Amino acid sequence: MSIRKYSNSYPFKTLSGSLEYSTMEKPVIRYVKNYINGKTQFSLFMFSSETDIKKVEYFMNKVAKKLHVTQIQESLEVATMSNFLWANEFYSGGSE
Repeated sequence: MSIRKYSNSYPFKTLSGSLEYSTMEKPVIRYVKNYINGKTQFSLFMFSSETDIKKVEYFMNKVAKKLHVTQIQESLEVATMSNFLWANEFYSGGSE
């Protein structure tokens, strides 16, 4: 898992759509993890204020298991470093 913390005015939108900026007290953290489904390799990423790495990794693993190999292959055909497909999953703070 790759982790990067943005704590110096990194812009982000809240769920309500308002624009905010990260601070030292309220950082934005990017999590990225690589997976293999059969022979297909892919990555999932998310931005969150969650600092519990185990909760985030658990959530990402659950999302990865839900994805069918055809979904992954279709997304890899159109994905670039700036264009990707969203998984319709929302992190609720690990309270599952």
